[in-house]
Amino acid sequence: MINHYATLGVLPQASFEEVRASYRQLAKRYHPDVKGGDAHAFARIREAYEVLSEPTRRSAFDTAWKEERERKRRAHEQTQGRSDASGAGPRPSHSPIPMLTRVMSIAMPRSGRFQIDGIIGKIVVEPTTPETLWDTTLLKFRDLDREKLARHVIQVKLSGERELVQAMMPRPTDFGVEIQNATPEERNKPGFWRNLVKGVGRKLSLGDVFGDKAFGAYGAFLPLTLTLTVPIGIPLVLRNVTGSITLGDLRSDLVANMLGGVLRAGALSRAGITLHGNSRAYLGSVEGPVDVMAFGDSQIWLDGKITRMRAVVDNHGQVEVRCPVPALLAEVYGNGLLDVRSPVGHAHCDVRGAGYVRLASVRQALQGTRSGNGRVDAVLRQRPAAAVS
Repeated sequence: MINHYATLGVLPQASFEEVRASYRQLAKRYHPDVKGGDAHAFARIREAYEVLSEPTRRSAFDTAWKEERERKRRAHEQTQGRSDASGAGPRPSHSPIPMLTRVMSIAMPRSGRFQIDGIIGKIVVEPTTPETLWDTTLLKFRDLDREKLARHVIQVKLSGERELVQAMMPRPTDFGVEIQNATPEERNKPGFWRNLVKGVGRKLSLGDVFGDKAFGAYGAFLPLTLTLTVPIGIPLVLRNVTGSITLGDLRSDLVANMLGGVLRAGALSRAGITLHGNSRAYLGSVEGPVDVMAFGDSQIWLDGKITRMRAVVDNHGQVEVRCPVPALLAEVYGNGLLDVRSPVGHAHCDVRGAGYVRLASVRQALQGTRSGNGRVDAVLRQRPAAAVS
């Protein structure tokens, strides 16, 4: 029996909006009219959406799926009972869920960047350090010392229910390493670099490494866990990601485009964040320039030592900044809100519709334009070079 929830990558408790959003994202990738599409995969996706989007059919499927799982559980208990009778060991009080874990390590040059594209899932990314190297990584690269290895290796671990992992759509996402600006010496260096994809701009897909059905990435909505470690300072790119993303103190550049879910990040040297829908982003320690875009009902919270900030806020998006901003360039439309609760040096704000900009204080200059019901509230510590008109 096909698990329609696994096909679309949503929990059984998912709302209609979550089901529809997941369907649209997968349809864009697998539609037969799209380059690289898959008619068979799209048919499964379409069938899953038709069932889960209609309340009566979804209820019937839930009942049938529950009965199927119960049948498998009883069959497993009977198998355990026969093993007990033959002296194979004591029978457990309950039947454990068979689990499957896949682990891999990827080496990359410092000139590369790590990219996650099109994932719906729960992802935890921590820095690769000599202390966080896994035994499998040390075995694979046993000729290298830990310090050097930690500067160049990415570790990936996927764990979850065996049946669920195996039920994933073939290669549901491009996930891996994109090599950029690598020198010819790095690309041609034997030994340590033999695991890299040759050529600038190509990706090493985990789908290629694990096989056609091995890697699924719907962890935010299914009982799967995706854990990664990335070397400190390696730029991280998240494209069209939906789910729960937690980043440690990577101290690197981050570019993220969130279609939904929650992003929490530690120390970053630069941030470019775009949020859609009902996304949330919490960036607690950015030490460098920031570019943010908040659409729909999304919200962004920023703190740290921002050197420059550009913000675009539309619809009902909200951006809140809790640290000083030396230079601010903002565009606020619709019912968007930009709230800077610490001093701003120079600010240029363009406000349209019912947009609202609130600045705790402006120390140098406040410039820009305003139309409609747009509002700018600011405490001017010095006479501005040109007032908002």
